[in-house]
Amino acid sequence: MSELDTYLTLDGQAFIAPQYSIWLDARRKADWSCPDYVVLDFRHKHVVVVEETKAFRPEKLIGKVIGRGEQWYSRLSAFLVRQNVVSEDWHIRCLLVMRSDIIEKYKSQLKDQLDVSFLTLEDCSFPWKFHDRRMQEGIQGNESVSAKTVGEWASNSEY
Repeated sequence: MSELDTYLTLDGQAFIAPQYSIWLDARRKADWSCPDYVVLDFRHKHVVVVEETKAFRPEKLIGKVIGRGEQWYSRLSAFLVRQNVVSEDWHIRCLLVMRSDIIEKYKSQLKDQLDVSFLTLEDCSFPWKFHDRRMQEGIQGNESVSAKTVGEWASNSEY
């Protein structure tokens, strides 16, 4: 189990699916995208798409984050609602886990994206740094959710 796995599941209120395949369409013939984790946060009724990177220049990942509605949210929401995994009133959001030496640049670049939150690799690598805060507040960014519910994202999907 990685440090990020431990961080995400610490309070026993989250289910994680690592390297989760988001299919191009309902026939499941081809992968569309494969985020590092999809987390079901039962404590806050959030679906959290988590991407972790150690890259110094994660521009390709940032491009996916900018297009996250099409890249992840709509297809994933449609699938989760159709399979009765979550209800339509859940919210969806994105958590980026990245190096502390570059995080401020990308926070600034994505500052208007209210459903995107950030966590440093270092802050989730050492349990003594995050344990108490994580147990009290939940997964980083739980106040940052998409204005649309999972049901709204699902209804906009051709999936």
